[in-house]
Amino acid sequence: HTICFFNATFSIIIVVIDFNFLYRYWAVSNSRYLKYFSTNWFPLFLLFIAVVEGAVCHSVSYFLFEATPDARASIADSLYNKYGIDAMERSMIIADYWRDGHYNVKPLTGICIYSAILTVGIGMMLYCGVGIVRSLSTIGYHISPKTRRLQYALFRMLTVQTIVPLCSVHLACASVLILPIFGQGLEFLGDICPPLLSFFAPLDALVVLLLMKDYRIAAQSMVTCSTWHFSEHKSSILYHFQDSCRHWKIQILAGIVISVTILFNRVRNVRPRI
Repeated sequence: HTICFFNATFSIIIVVIDFNFLYRYWAVSNSRYLKYFSTNWFPLFLLFIAVVEGAVCHSVSYFLFEATPDARASIADSLYNKYGIDAMERSMIIADYWRDGHYNVKPLTGICIYSAILTVGIGMMLYCGVGIVRSLSTIGYHISPKTRRLQYALFRMLTVQTIVPLCSVHLACASVLILPIFGQGLEFLGDICPPLLSFFAPLDALVVLLLMKDYRIAAQSMVTCSTWHFSEHKSSILYHFQDSCRHWKIQILAGIVISVTILFNRVRNVRPRI
């Protein structure tokens, strides 16, 4: 169940990103709909959608990608020779598409359900994204240039923050599930997936720091341990980074160390084939 829940969290990310696109789309096209996000029932409704979607993906992983004894036996030697893992004892889910000269219906049904969920999620992103660009182009002359630049900057950041998990998380996981249908080996993906997943969090934060000017200035202040003051006519907020500078440096450093450690442990733990 733990592995299936972990697998379901990958698809929940798509749902959360869809909600962000919906909010940004309503903000530029029809702001009166934003009031729904301030109600009690609408966030609960969105949470219900995410829970249902996660439950469906969990069930698909548990029932349709079952690690049968025959499937375990087919990969036991390769897993033990390379990673030292006993496939007959280790908990796992297996995309066993081909068995006894025929396609296995259960995992094929599972991959179709996964594909349908991802298609709906990505389709929602594309629909809202096109709507955002079209709305900004249409109402561009009715809002101030500063507001328009801000909306474009927020949309740009949301787009890049969507591309990062799609490439570093979902593309890798989708390849693990899809490539076996065509008889392709997964040894290379098995080596690069953990480093890709570990670098997702720092890359996602880096997008915010690079695309938003205020965040870039704040990050520079944290690195130099200086105190950053907004000018009085812009904001009355005073940011004191001297006390928190060491904490942020340690956190950033810890993230990098964890990612690099995972990468080198993968290389060190790979056993030569016999």
